[in-house]
Amino acid sequence: MEERIVAMVRDFKAKVARMGVSAVGQLKLPERKPEMPVITDKIRASKLGDCPVDIVLYMNGRVPRFDQATLKAFSEGTAIHRLFQKLEESRFDSIENYFETEHLTGHVDGIVGDSIVEIKSAAASRMPTADTIDKRYLYQVGAYFELTGLSRAYFIFINKRDLQDVRVFLFLRTPEISEMVKEKIELVMHLNEKFRSGLLTVEEMERVAHLDRCAFCGMKGECAVVEKRFSAKVDELENFLLGNGGPSL
Repeated sequence: MEERIVAMVRDFKAKVARMGVSAVGQLKLPERKPEMPVITDKIRASKLGDCPVDIVLYMNGRVPRFDQATLKAFSEGTAIHRLFQKLEESRFDSIENYFETEHLTGHVDGIVGDSIVEIKSAAASRMPTADTIDKRYLYQVGAYFELTGLSRAYFIFINKRDLQDVRVFLFLRTPEISEMVKEKIELVMHLNEKFRSGLLTVEEMERVAHLDRCAFCGMKGECAVVEKRFSAKVDELENFLLGNGGPSL
């Protein structure tokens, strides 16, 4: 690991210890402003690993909606993110850099030398290991590689309940990651074109949707795939009740 990254993490841990801050609950949480509808032709880098249907809806002005617990978790993550940047500002070469390509847009938390630095946080039970880190981060880091032209990235994960628990993951640009990003961009752009022309069917969306994430998706109230699957469940329940002599719904 690059010595500057090692020093940054070591210094952060020492500073929060001196401050007496051990958990995110001791930080002031930022107020989250509601998102405004935005129609865009570009994919936000941080969303590239999300469900393709979610991304297309977001690009077309649909606003995600989350419950209060999820919004609080987002605010906690932002608080830790800002704390790290503030305490280690002098060690970054630059912070919150904005980049844009033909199909991608996004901010990089910081750059140190020739490396991207991304700051993450997680609940204690969800702190990743090399074997469990979510594949979505591969898409995100791949998008950052495309945006910046850099080939090395450090993702720094901080435990929300124990700020001394910091884990660093190094990602290197590889042909496999670049191909993953290229294919995902092509898929989203294809879906977006059909969506805007009114030719995108629910069946086509269902084939590419990340169905295992529907329950937690902020777009589920806008998604035709979720609506279809919910209607199917209602029909199934009604048929079951009718078959057992129950009243019609």
